[in-house]
Amino acid sequence: MKPSHQGVSRRSFLTGVSSALALGVPWKLLRAEVVPTLSLLPFLARPTASSILITAQNGHMDAQASLQIRPRGESGRDSWMDVESAHSLAAGEFLNWNVEGLAAGSGYEYQVRMATPGGDPAAVATGHFTTQRTGETGFTAALMTDAHTGTFIEGNRPIEVLDEVVRNVRRERADFVLALGDNVAWPTSRNSPQPDNVGATRAYDMYRRHLAPLSMSCPHFGLIGNWEGESGKVSADSSALVAAVRHKYTPNPTDRTYTQGGSANQDYFAFDWGPALFVMLNVQSYTIPSGDKPSERDDVTVVEDWTLGPAQFAWMERVLRGSDHPYKFICCHHAVGGNAANETETLYGRGGGRAAEVGEQRLIHEMMQDLGVQIFFYGHDHVFVDQVVDGIHYAMPGSCGAPWKFGRDVTGYRRHWADSGHGRLTVRPDQATVEFVNELARQRITHVVVSFGNPYLISEFPDAQAYVLAWSAAPVSQRAAAKALLGNIEISGRTPTGMPPYFELGDGIQVPLKVTQGVLDPRIRAQSSGQSHRRNRLVGDSIGLGVGVVLGNPAAIEQAGLSKVAELGVDSLSVGI
Repeated sequence: MKPSHQGVSRRSFLTGVSSALALGVPWKLLRAEVVPTLSLLPFLARPTASSILITAQNGHMDAQASLQIRPRGESGRDSWMDVESAHSLAAGEFLNWNVEGLAAGSGYEYQVRMATPGGDPAAVATGHFTTQRTGETGFTAALMTDAHTGTFIEGNRPIEVLDEVVRNVRRERADFVLALGDNVAWPTSRNSPQPDNVGATRAYDMYRRHLAPLSMSCPHFGLIGNWEGESGKVSADSSALVAAVRHKYTPNPTDRTYTQGGSANQDYFAFDWGPALFVMLNVQSYTIPSGDKPSERDDVTVVEDWTLGPAQFAWMERVLRGSDHPYKFICCHHAVGGNAANETETLYGRGGGRAAEVGEQRLIHEMMQDLGVQIFFYGHDHVFVDQVVDGIHYAMPGSCGAPWKFGRDVTGYRRHWADSGHGRLTVRPDQATVEFVNELARQRITHVVVSFGNPYLISEFPDAQAYVLAWSAAPVSQRAAAKALLGNIEISGRTPTGMPPYFELGDGIQVPLKVTQGVLDPRIRAQSSGQSHRRNRLVGDSIGLGVGVVLGNPAAIEQAGLSKVAELGVDSLSVGI
């Protein structure tokens, strides 16, 4: 190891020391050893009931590194356990610790210790994590998508947004984060084969740096999107070159990590956590254009080209059929098809639940219905969206960086929220909830607006997830609205007018008479009956005018004072659920 003052003349070095002593700096500090640092802080991956992978990158000097771990809550120097003895590594070398022998559903703390060769080690990074939960234990997970890290230079607003979202998610102390694709991007990653790994390395390095405050204590599961450079339209050699970078910087589960299996290339996999099953799909790498594409930017020739490929599709079906989990969630960068506002965007896979009957997505949608999948999580369109199709929710948690907020003229969505942010998934044995949180950490509050007169009042409530028209402020109408929200009477009307983009002439979801203990709200509150692993059909229903609704929460309705609305003398009431 070269001395720390290499490149400085002896005279300059002694002058510096003399000056420091003259300023009162203790001689002991001047003699202190330089402590190596990490170039990339720890990144957590592959958490199981008994193990976890912790990876980091050494800084710019040769060093010795070791990892220590202890159960969360313990204290004292003697509570730390060595994962392995210190080993030497070169400058810039990656460290990978496979920590084993852990207890399921338990919290742990860790610290990375480093030293110069022969020096005294010191902690340079610390973090914590929870191992895979089993059984009916509840948990919270985070959903992020479309950071497009590598597209923007440091200091630009999209990078600031990503940093804000990372801070917000970190405060929630989620068990893990699901990154739904287009996590990285660089100028040629969507359209062209890669001659080298330079673009991918820069993008993934930047992603790791900005994700570090979160990924040090929150295991990461990532999907492949259109911009990760692993599209089926490029050569296998190019994809393999980029995949090697992905494996190095953001490792995913392999086909051996979980009992559900998956891809040895770490591009699709499944895992369970508590009462939930997560199936993580790759819509990009196995899709190959069937002929000439309309343009170089297009991924497919016709929308039916989008596919998981035979092996991945068969694996997905096998995993879902073998699952008895109360909650089943599928995650994919976009639908395996498309149905957007125009042909170009449809070919690009936009449209979410609008594509439920298109191409291979139709087969997946039917399988989700048959096998009890409640939610299809996706990204790609950069806005908050929830669409209910045949009781299945197609939910997109905005974007955590990409500034392009595609509107109805691009996606075809009749209702969306153009915020950056993340999704929060909270699973309990009797209920699963998804909430959308923007980058300012403001949760979108679930509520339904009831109009007792003017149907156009919806424009005054742009964040309403449900809109009920009672048409009159008469007591009988107010009582009817309250009963409808409680599920005591059916909702069967259709609007004789339209107000684009909120609703069209003739809109109206028909809801039969039925009272339930639980509901699925549009942001989403998904519940299992507790007696069946199939989805409660009413949970997926909606009322209002083409948007989601909250049903069957009597306590919240009473607290909102809906039954006493006649005393308020107002034309509409926003009811918080």
